[in-house]
Amino acid sequence: MWYVYAILASFFFTGMVLCIKKLTDDLKFSSERVLFFIFLFLFLGFLMTNIDSLPSVLESKHFLVLVFLTFIGGIFGAIGNWADFKGIKRASNAGYAVAIRNSSVLITALASIFLFDSELVLSKFGGILLLIFGMTLLVMEKKKPEKKEGDALPWYAFSFIAFFALAMVVLITKEAILLADFSIQNINLFLFGFSLLIFSLMNFKGLKGYVTEKRNLKVFLSLAIGAALFSFMANFVKIIGLDLAPNPGYNDAIVKTNVLFVTIFSLKPLKLFSAELNRYKILGVIVITIGLIAMVI
Repeated sequence: MWYVYAILASFFFTGMVLCIKKLTDDLKFSSERVLFFIFLFLFLGFLMTNIDSLPSVLESKHFLVLVFLTFIGGIFGAIGNWADFKGIKRASNAGYAVAIRNSSVLITALASIFLFDSELVLSKFGGILLLIFGMTLLVMEKKKPEKKEGDALPWYAFSFIAFFALAMVVLITKEAILLADFSIQNINLFLFGFSLLIFSLMNFKGLKGYVTEKRNLKVFLSLAIGAALFSFMANFVKIIGLDLAPNPGYNDAIVKTNVLFVTIFSLKPLKLFSAELNRYKILGVIVITIGLIAMVI
């Protein structure tokens, strides 16, 4: 029943995405500030759930291995999330950036065969391809001028950075799970702690502004905490699914279908955000549904 946890994670990530979209699209807060506070609240949340178990974690013979793995995972997590935001923001069509990023599940699925001796059933591999195609259709939109900032990298460079980095996070997390000495909360604590550290170093000049800005402070904090809570629950059940799934790529593919839930919440009568149910989105819903069926049967 690994896929139940994957679907739950996808649903919780939907809540996180909706909060972030409200902050960045409607309230115009920078993606860097939003990510910093989400990482901060996630770290504090997992710290509170780990207080009782920390002594045993520190005494474990695999503690230094956990630190090494989660440090590397934290680096990839911070860079991957940052690059993902940049790629989507700058692309002439967000669907292109999302398609590249979501294709990271292919790396995860194929690499897991060699790294963890995981299975790769042909029908489920086909399901992964259908999910990627369906997710791409859901986020396709009209072209807009590509946003450029000085001599910055093009959008697709950021998307490929996110593609590689986020795949590495999944593989490193799976390796940490196999240590068997540490709980899901332990792994998440160190993973998000190092992500917070790396992201803070990446955006060191802007940290003071993130903390001192008073504009819509109550609204910002309520939505940022909401996003962190959804992310907390999503990452908790995601790692359970990652542990149980025959191949980490299966779990990762279903988790990324949160774009389906985001699309549903963007339509009438809910219409939390503006979206039209055009032929591409209808086809995307159908393709994702078929892909999910292929993944769970």
